[in-house]
Amino acid sequence: MGAGAIYGFIEADAGQRVVAFCGPCTATRLATASSGFLPGLSFENLRAASAQLAWTREPAMAPGLLDQEALKEAVTTAAPQLLPADGSWLRYFCWMTAGHALEGVDRLVSEAARPESADLAAAASVWAAALGREALADFLERLSARCEASQMSAALRPALRIRRAGRERETDEEQLFTHIFDGHVAGVIFDLAAGADAEAPGPAIHRGDVGCCRWTPLAAAAEISGRRKQGAVIAGLLLAAKANVDRKCPGPCGWTPLMRAAGCGASAATTLQLLMRAGADVRIRHENGNTALEMGDKATARIIREARDTRTLAAELALQATPVDRQSDPRGRVPRLATGSRNALALAHAGRAATSKATPKASGRGYPKTTT
Repeated sequence: MGAGAIYGFIEADAGQRVVAFCGPCTATRLATASSGFLPGLSFENLRAASAQLAWTREPAMAPGLLDQEALKEAVTTAAPQLLPADGSWLRYFCWMTAGHALEGVDRLVSEAARPESADLAAAASVWAAALGREALADFLERLSARCEASQMSAALRPALRIRRAGRERETDEEQLFTHIFDGHVAGVIFDLAAGADAEAPGPAIHRGDVGCCRWTPLAAAAEISGRRKQGAVIAGLLLAAKANVDRKCPGPCGWTPLMRAAGCGASAATTLQLLMRAGADVRIRHENGNTALEMGDKATARIIREARDTRTLAAELALQATPVDRQSDPRGRVPRLATGSRNALALAHAGRAATSKATPKASGRGYPKTTT
């Protein structure tokens, strides 16, 4: 099949078959692979085709870093504008942290692309930005902008303004730590969406730290987990935003988030499990020579060991189900699964070979950068 036939196939139904076969994410990558694909896979065609997709099954998956019900409970009262359409679509962000990133993105885009989903698209844009998925956030914001003037509620406009402002101003990261220590989940989401660094150095640690290390956001979330249930929710958000699970607090003592959570005892069980799920290394030692296993009580040590064993078993099962060249790392973390479609890649290569002027690829997870 020549390149001309491929272009004709895509343009014949405005890209509907390509989107149905490849999914919105891969179809958007195709649109950026060759200028010849753009007429059939324009933004409007992608939006219309994505809105018509119907999904028939829910994937079975292991727990990820985000808990849909805990997120909804934490945000419903403080920032209801972040949960249009009852917030059921938050499960797609949970999928993205549980090894089903491509499927989660495709289904989220499919729901957000519907003409009546401007509020959903706008809110999802803020969530995506908070989790460090800027290209997806831009794409969702562009979807919402089509209907913003007539359909978007007034409550959602400030959320988008905060996200847009984050591109142009220096973020107040002191406010991020205030929201973390207060257990203010919605505030943390807005701060991250506005550009706050998930690994920004915070105020000094005084309690039990003669060297006065400085907090990291994840260590601060781990610290409050023993007394605030929102601590685990915030820790999950920071981990999903790619915070380094083993980053030591700056200073001579070298506190890790796992150590801070272990010091809170069994009341921080959910956070301990999240940190271990994200690959925390239990072998790291504090300046006094202790590991996280030795910083809590027996119940805490048992929680850490059980989470470590579960992680190791999951890594072994993943290796058995994948090619032999995909190795796990020394900590037993499950390696990422490759995503995409061979047929889509074949189309992309055919288009690139047939055209002398291809559009540049956008950064991010397959979504073109947009301007507002």
